[in-house]
Amino acid sequence: MLNAHVVRALAAAALVWIFLAAGCKDPLDKVNPGMMFTDVEEIMNKPLQVIYGEGVETDKTTWVYGQGRVIFQGCTVVKIEKSVAQPTVTERVEQQRGGR
Repeated sequence: MLNAHVVRALAAAALVWIFLAAGCKDPLDKVNPGMMFTDVEEIMNKPLQVIYGEGVETDKTTWVYGQGRVIFQGCTVVKIEKSVAQPTVTERVEQQRGGR
């Protein structure tokens, strides 16, 4: 009797987790070329770092986030670069073991 209740509770918890995981998208996916500074800030919040253009590209600004970079020309987005996920320590060890 207790096992049936435990199984049902685990099944319900698994369904909730699946629905929550499906709804978690990268906010950087919502940023599109042509958006203004304020639009990006509403979606992504303040950047971790701001890089200003130099020389010929003085009108370019790059906002750096953990998920990637948003590049502006003037006040509008011209390019979005997603960060490449770095392998974890465990994944690197597994790769090294497999390469022997």
